[in-house]
Amino acid sequence: TYTQPCKSPSISFSTPRNGSRLSSSSSTLVKGSITGIKSSSQIDMRVNGRRVTANYIPSSSEFNATISLSPGKNTISISVENDCGADSKSIQVDYTPPCPKPTVRILTPKNNLSVKGNKVTLTGIATNLVDASDLEIKVNGVSQPVNYSFSTKSFTSTVTLTSGARNTIVA
Repeated sequence: TYTQPCKSPSISFSTPRNGSRLSSSSSTLVKGSITGIKSSSQIDMRVNGRRVTANYIPSSSEFNATISLSPGKNTISISVENDCGADSKSIQVDYTPPCPKPTVRILTPKNNLSVKGNKVTLTGIATNLVDASDLEIKVNGVSQPVNYSFSTKSFTSTVTLTSGARNTIVA
């Protein structure tokens, strides 16, 4: 009786690549191949030390798993073993969550307000700013001074008007 020689298992990642930088989603599909095993029960897959389940297709020797990433560096490791040996491989991917878009809500004055005099105080809420300079108030294309509080996310600006209809733009 002939017995086929035993082969040690071997792991290969195909995606994502080691050192990849990801930013579109906190989940990603990990794919690759593992030879020398018969089922997914022989796979120990971990993301940042936490065990995750990998799907394994014995006929093609391919594995895949959709994993959740944490902001920063993430280590994805796989270990397998059979009666003839073991293999383990790790890759690292860097996840940077997308920045939320800034939002602006003007509280006062109300739209289309008529005022007497040449000054009006503009107040509002602006969120997701990185720096106070991200908020700019212009009246007819002319920048106006603005005070912004990161703690309350509120802004105020006393703007100077000239007679006639004017547009205030907050950017």
